[in-house]
Order: sequence, then C-alpha cells, then structure tokens
Amino acid sequence: MTEESLAKRREYQRQYRARERREKPEHARAIKRASYAKHAEEINKRKRETRDEWEILKNSARCKVTKAIRRGDLVRGECEVGDDCFGEIQAHHDDYSQPLEVRWLCKSHHMKLHAEDWTGGYS
Repeated sequence: MTEESLAKRREYQRQYRARERREKPEHARAIKRASYAKHAEEINKRKRETRDEWEILKNSARCKVTKAIRRGDLVRGECEVGDDCFGEIQAHHDDYSQPLEVRWLCKSHHMKLHAEDWTGGYS
C-alpha cells in the first residue's frame, strides 16, 4: 500500500470508530472495559513503576490535610496575602515531609505562587 492509501484508510477507520462510539455508546464502553480488564495488570504495573517518590509524598500530604480538615484537627484560615483574593482557600505545602504544616492561600494567590516557582520569579 502506498502512503496515501494508508493515510486514507487510517482516516476512514478513525471516522468509523467515532461514529460507532456516537451511535452505540454502550457497546463502546463494553469494549473499553474488556480491553482494560485484559491489560489491567500491565497498566497498573506501569503506573506503579513510573510514580516517583516525590509524587507519592505529595499525594500523601494532600490526603493527610484533607482528613485533618474533615476531622476538625486543621481549620482553613484566611489567605495569607489578604488583598485582591479570589477563589476558595487552599492549603499550600512548602515541605511535603511535614504534611500538616501548610500555608493558606486563595486559589488566585496559590496559582501565582506556583507560577513564580515554575518560572523562577519571571511570571
């Protein structure tokens, strides 16, 4: 097959699958579930291998803060910046190894803080 005919075939198959998903959503979901069940062990193994220690520590800290808030051990404070606040108050960890030591920032200031971290202060 030529490159052009292969491209046409791929495009036709893409359109066919999209039409099948639209017209038979239950069938498409069943196929997806069956595929996942067939490859679940491999998928989960790959996920475990790719998670690094920092990500595990970060997720653990987030869960501990959420649980502490639900129990009432930790209470959401006001935004530390205090002026021109927008959005819900969020917990910010400076150090994930100390999960309950957080700074309270509104969503706006939390996003700005992370933007400064990512750009080195050049946001």
